[in-house]
Amino acid sequence: MTTTRKAEAAHSLEEYLALPYTLRITPDPHGGYVGVVEELPGCITQGESWAEVGEMLRDAMRAWIVVALEDGRTVPLPKEHGEAARFLLRLPQTLYQDLQRAAEHEGVSLNQYLVYRLAACAGRRDAPAHAAATEAGSNHAPRRAARARRALRQ
Repeated sequence: MTTTRKAEAAHSLEEYLALPYTLRITPDPHGGYVGVVEELPGCITQGESWAEVGEMLRDAMRAWIVVALEDGRTVPLPKEHGEAARFLLRLPQTLYQDLQRAAEHEGVSLNQYLVYRLAACAGRRDAPAHAAATEAGSNHAPRRAARARRALRQ
């Protein structure tokens, strides 16, 4: 076992639960929703509503981590997500004008409006809150996540 793995195994359940694991919730073709914690193999749950699955995922994570710690297995850390990305996009003038009008109608900047629309199209349930936080510059989650990962590795 490497030093990093020993350090990972030495942390408490609550410390692991405070980390920003990747939760993926998707509609089940047979009805309801399925939730998965990407970094924890086999950590999966299902429920009737999106909100129900979100709550059940926290319980599934707790159980998964408890069993791993009791068995002396390594608990994987969350994936590292980079800082906000930037890209250049060429738009037809009419599309740009339509988007600008839509953003003004919503009372937000064009950047905030585009982040919201892209997030919504990508299936992100947190699109409105995420877009607002990103635009306002107040989304410190990536920095908090990096600090938490560094603390666990020490």
